[in-house]
Amino acid sequence: MDFTGEVGRLAVAKATERDDTAVRATLVLLQDLLARFNVLDPRQACLVKKMGPLQATCDKVERLVYELSLAKGSSLMQSRLQGGVGGDVAAGGSTSMGVAGGEDAGS
Repeated sequence: MDFTGEVGRLAVAKATERDDTAVRATLVLLQDLLARFNVLDPRQACLVKKMGPLQATCDKVERLVYELSLAKGSSLMQSRLQGGVGGDVAAGGSTSMGVAGGEDAGS
């Protein structure tokens, strides 16, 4: 059984659920394992075989965390554009810059 591979698959499953907390927790676990492996003697063949896949899984989960942060930022931007923050500009509501109804605040 490949433990780090299973942790990577768990991260992917949680990422599809948009559970960024769980994905970040798996990343922390993988980074901790990688740091502990780096302390050991790298000349041992059995460690060398495991370091590559562990590093690759860690890199993949880092990309997942990054992609989730982009998706979260994108969804926040969409809600702002749809009037979620600052009111509906088309209906004369205020924007985040304090301009109401498209007129200058000084007029």
